[in-house]
Amino acid sequence: MSTNAPINDTPQINVTLAQPQVVITMVPGVVIGGPGGGGSGAGPPASTVLPIMDGIAAIGIATPYSREDHVHPSDTSRVIKAGDTMTGTLVLAADPVNPSEASTKNYVDTQITSLNEVYVNWVPYTGPPQTFRNQDMTRDGDWTMIANKDTNQRPAPQATGPTEDLLPDTWTPTTANARAGYTIYNEWTLSQAGWIDQHGVDVLAQNVNALHAVTLTVNGVTRDHLTFTPSTAGVFWVDITPMLVVSGAVLRETLQLTQTANNVMYWVQQSGLFATPPTNCSLAVGSKDGAAAGTTAYGAHLQFIPGAASPDWEIVAYGGTASGGGMLGVPEAPTDGQLYGRENAAWSVVPAPGPPPINYSTSEQWTGLLWLDGKKIYQRTINFGVLPNTATANVAHGIANISYITLINLQATGSGYFSSIFVSATSANIIGCYVNGTDIFVETGSNRSSWNAYVTLQYTCTDR
Repeated sequence: MSTNAPINDTPQINVTLAQPQVVITMVPGVVIGGPGGGGSGAGPPASTVLPIMDGIAAIGIATPYSREDHVHPSDTSRVIKAGDTMTGTLVLAADPVNPSEASTKNYVDTQITSLNEVYVNWVPYTGPPQTFRNQDMTRDGDWTMIANKDTNQRPAPQATGPTEDLLPDTWTPTTANARAGYTIYNEWTLSQAGWIDQHGVDVLAQNVNALHAVTLTVNGVTRDHLTFTPSTAGVFWVDITPMLVVSGAVLRETLQLTQTANNVMYWVQQSGLFATPPTNCSLAVGSKDGAAAGTTAYGAHLQFIPGAASPDWEIVAYGGTASGGGMLGVPEAPTDGQLYGRENAAWSVVPAPGPPPINYSTSEQWTGLLWLDGKKIYQRTINFGVLPNTATANVAHGIANISYITLINLQATGSGYFSSIFVSATSANIIGCYVNGTDIFVETGSNRSSWNAYVTLQYTCTDR
């Protein structure tokens, strides 16, 4: 049997050859090719219809075949990986786990809710009682507070007793001195929780204008430090934002005084004062220049307010007026441009302050006043020296760029008299004074050479 001849017999005819054993199933229109190549009979045609888009899987019934280089069209019902626009709802399988996964609405909503504990929310105070969330900020009286957890505790600390200076009222010190600087401190261990809002030291009259350094520590940690040169004697108080302290806290106030030149420096002390701890303290000690701490107290003070504070709140600021329903605050002053003062929570108009006081000086000073043209009025005192003998003398005033002289004040003394510019019907008694751009002139009607004078000028300048 030739394998190149077309076989058009009845379908499904099986032919069995003896060697080799082959079974051939006849199908109409199919050509079986021999060893040398393909058959030459007619077969199914190639399709001339564009391939269809992907869809629901199906076996199909068409007999034309697809060519090797056929291309299916893009399926517009699918999302393109490179980017596309959705026209319907996209449902994700679950909340994201890895950073590059898409987020569901449920995940975003949950995260936004948790952000309430990240960002600060202002909540007016209307309690007590009142409930707050973590990171809520409010103003309770003079206290601006922020919650560190969800809470219904009152924000502001509440005093349970009067303010006490931890250097007791029984303080009756003696004064000591040495030709050297020194360091003293008082230290207190609290037996009651509360807060501190002031600390200070005694400034002695003998130590005025010396350098003072004051340090407040709590449990060995510096919480406030100030260096200053006082001009007056007395207790020098340092105001601080109230600082909450617990029972058992150790508070120390230190003064370091720097010696001025080779002067004798003074301090105050009272032996045995701390043998009995002050109110609200379980222990108090003092020390000077690193000596062992003992019962001797020194001139260092600390204001303590016993009270209770919720651990659910942190202090943001203290002072000013309350907002919302704050119970301890007072309204803001009127904003009509006038100056107001407050007494017993009531605001009233107070006179505007005048210019600051000015001392006589041979250096130029601004008086705090303005002339009619708005220029600043300056003042300077010049030592004129000896007055002339029935003549006119002049002295340079050293003031540059004078625009206008607003005041000439001559202060002269001699022969047991004090005089200013003097005008008299008797020419021998006259003392006159006038000024130009460079000099002061004094004219006398008689011999005033035993007199000395100062001239104080007030003036404006073209360049300032």
